[in-house]
Amino acid sequence: MFKLIRESIPASQERVAADLGVDRATVQSWESGRRPFTSVTFGQAIAVRHKLARLGANPRLLGMLDEAAETDYLLDIILDADPETYAVDHHPLGWTVLTHSLTEMLAWAVVGQEPAVFRALHRPTGRRGPVPASPSLESAERRAFFDNLQIIADRAGQRSPGSVLLHRQACFLAGIDPSGHTASWLGQTAKKSVSPSTFHTWSPLWPDARSVATSLAKQGDPQPLRDFIARAHPDDACELAASTTRHTGSAT
Repeated sequence: MFKLIRESIPASQERVAADLGVDRATVQSWESGRRPFTSVTFGQAIAVRHKLARLGANPRLLGMLDEAAETDYLLDIILDADPETYAVDHHPLGWTVLTHSLTEMLAWAVVGQEPAVFRALHRPTGRRGPVPASPSLESAERRAFFDNLQIIADRAGQRSPGSVLLHRQACFLAGIDPSGHTASWLGQTAKKSVSPSTFHTWSPLWPDARSVATSLAKQGDPQPLRDFIARAHPDDACELAASTTRHTGSAT
């Protein structure tokens, strides 16, 4: 994100470093990931953002620094925390509602799917230095990401409002797996979910069942989502929930 912001000015690493009062190696380390930008103090981060805005950085990209930091935090928990022992009630997917843009940021790092907002940007070519073209995980990390989501989702089950949110968001993220390895697990999860015909009005289990069905559709099995659309909208509350999801682009 920091690299994209600098390129939107546009400015070289040397110029940005001089304007920010740091050396070029610092800017390069922020961009390459060797030294995460989130490791700077809160006050310094605010000052850097103001200086970048003054230099003419794209305001939309500047605003996405927060989402990039949250994405790093979620990746850290999903990849490095033991899903077998991590406290379900404390998992960030149980209290952080994934917005459309945050989900896109996660997909960018995990499966290389670039966020839509970047596609209209002028992207310079011929970059110098050890700066990656995009965030990316090693193949083993990608597999661990989806495996750990399955474990934490199974542990969450549907025991409380917080664990329902964790379950549904873990299932939703599992749907972006391009390898298809999560499809069988999602199918089994769908069988355990509440049947669409049992919903008489909205409940926390409604978006949970919808997320599982949506993820299965992404994995090539659209029938559960068709059934959900046809049978799980019995009243205005469910219709409003479906409409809100469509218009806000919420991931879940």
